[in-house]
Amino acid sequence: MKKSLVLLFVGFLVSGCMGGAQPSRTVNHYTLEYPVPRFENLSRINGSIRVERFTAVRAFQGNEMVYRSKPYMRDIYRHHRWDIAPAYMMTDLILRDIRSAKIFDFILSREDAGEARFLLEGHIEEFMEIDEREKHWSSLVVRVTLSDALKKTAANHVILQKSYKLQEPFGKDRHPHEMAVAMSVAMERFSKELIPDIHRVAKGSN
Repeated sequence: MKKSLVLLFVGFLVSGCMGGAQPSRTVNHYTLEYPVPRFENLSRINGSIRVERFTAVRAFQGNEMVYRSKPYMRDIYRHHRWDIAPAYMMTDLILRDIRSAKIFDFILSREDAGEARFLLEGHIEEFMEIDEREKHWSSLVVRVTLSDALKKTAANHVILQKSYKLQEPFGKDRHPHEMAVAMSVAMERFSKELIPDIHRVAKGSN
């Protein structure tokens, strides 16, 4: 009896090693993509700006693609993810777009050495898909703060503090790819609103 149990156990192990386990499913990765915005009639500002790495509320700190299927319910796509966390993607894109706009003498990232007069910070409050009956859209909410180091008092150190709320409908049926497309459009709109705002308040701060 004991010999039979031993043989059965060995056979079970061999079966598992020979392919009994199911192969893991491929995970698809997505990123934000949109052309570099063009800005007309934005004059050069004397000074430099540092773009700090954006932060996010806990629900959007990872690279999960989050969606809201019902009120009070959130879930993630199990086999689809952002390539990197949303805060990192947004930081890279805003840094790219400000550099392309050429409205400051120097544009620094968090890793760059040197002092900067202006400091841009962003905090993601919402970065997800929302489903409601047959409608689906991306929802992007970002709170931005721009400060001026030349302003000595706390009362006027912050020259811009604003929340940007952008929603973009899906072009086709619900799918992670459509979420990435819609979120890219929302991100492009955010950049086109943010950079003129930065220029306006920084120019007025001189």
